[in-house]
Amino acid sequence: MKVDKNFLKNNPIDKISSAYFSYLMINMKGSGNTLKKLTGIAEELFDDSRREEIMRERERISSISSGEELVDFMRRNKEIPLRYDAAERGIELGDEAVCAVVKAYYRQRNDFFIETAAILLYKADESFLTELRENYKEIRSPYAAAQLCLVLAMRGLADDDFLLREYNGFKRGYPDECFSEFPLLGLYINHNMIDKNL
Repeated sequence: MKVDKNFLKNNPIDKISSAYFSYLMINMKGSGNTLKKLTGIAEELFDDSRREEIMRERERISSISSGEELVDFMRRNKEIPLRYDAAERGIELGDEAVCAVVKAYYRQRNDFFIETAAILLYKADESFLTELRENYKEIRSPYAAAQLCLVLAMRGLADDDFLLREYNGFKRGYPDECFSEFPLLGLYINHNMIDKNL
């Protein structure tokens, strides 16, 4: 099957899917001021104790000094605004921290970890994505594999054959899940049918 405008027209993106939400979340990080405004607005809606907890966790993130600590935090964190802080901290810590996240990515089934890792991987050095792509079949979680399809496409590292194969595989293997939306969105990105920069 060939991927062309007709294929994409016949397979529309679900703009309320977790794939589209992930795309927006990953892409938003590049829009620093917009992100700060949106997270600021969201945090204003939180009650005082939740805002205080987020501030304490931000301080904790800034004191993370190893990849192991980062992975542990990423598994436990449920707050969306803190995912960006954790991803940024991983990039600041450098290759050791990113390596720890990549190593954990193969075996993690924790959605919080996977979603934060997607943000970090989007910003990481291409070599880490290349490694994950080469060892793609070793990723245990279908959600992690699906997220990686999207990140690879967003970075220009996923060709149509790979994305189409994964799209069809997810459709067959997980018909009641939304995993196929991730490589489908990647195909839209490859064909410039969606904004890459929000």
